Amino acid sequence: MINYILALALILVAGTGYAQQTRTQKLDSLYNDPFFYSTVSAIILPKGFVEVNNLGSLFTTNELFSSDAERQDLNARLSQFVNLLQISYGTSASSRFNVGVDLQYSSLRVDIDPQSSPFRVFGRDSALVNDQAFTHAGLRFRWKPIARNRKLLVQGSVYQPIYKPDENLTSLRMQVVYVVELSRRLFLYAQPGLTYNIPKKSISGSVAIPLTALLQFQLTPRLGLMGLMNHAIGLSKNAERVFSQTSRGSQIGTGLQFQPSLRLGITGFVTQYLAGKNTGVYRTANLGLRVIL
Repeated sequence: MINYILALALILVAGTGYAQQTRTQKLDSLYNDPFFYSTVSAIILPKGFVEVNNLGSLFTTNELFSSDAERQDLNARLSQFVNLLQISYGTSASSRFNVGVDLQYSSLRVDIDPQSSPFRVFGRDSALVNDQAFTHAGLRFRWKPIARNRKLLVQGSVYQPIYKPDENLTSLRMQVVYVVELSRRLFLYAQPGLTYNIPKKSISGSVAIPLTALLQFQLTPRLGLMGLMNHAIGLSKNAERVFSQTSRGSQIGTGLQFQPSLRLGITGFVTQYLAGKNTGVYRTANLGLRVIL
């Protein structure tokens, strides 16, 4: 009887080990997409796998770009921390379609002292403005529209405000990512996007068009150096109810991506706004963590 139980236990252990090995081999064989992109994941997961991606971003400025695109003192320090958690699930046997949910948290702080530390956004002491909340929840899909072209990805999402929903708008968001292999170690990620904020009641709708290019050079198979360029345009309806440009901003940045294993990726990068109109002269610091389960 004891021998029978031991034999059964060995079979179960061996079966579990084989199943895990098979699952790992499946990931290794199908998971050949680019592992990381700073503003949208370029991954399409095999069926049954889960990706957890968390990106925290700190924005701060004490200057503004005016309506004439001139830099002006804000006479205050504006800082905002935004944390975006994304969970994606592989649903397609052909590894071409994923679904996911997003949750966004924001902390906004305005200090009367322009020289105050941006890290005070993490505190709860008194300030001119000090507001923290989970602000949006979203549903998302990722899709490889061309089976033979793994370098093209389309992502779409619907974001619903969960904080002060009467004062904020539901948004429809779309991004396209295309990966260009410039050499064995050098890759270009091109990403045009479109966000439409749906109008309601007395709040007018608006459109944002972000255009992003990320250049990544693999120093080693596990470590990459990134260069980032982004230009974003904001449009809203004028008195004639025609969309016209109301804001714009251009930023550049640099950072590092470290991928210690196939299932784990860590990235950090900073950016600086160089030009704009009706927007802050922001500096940003960003830290991302991605895990595949």
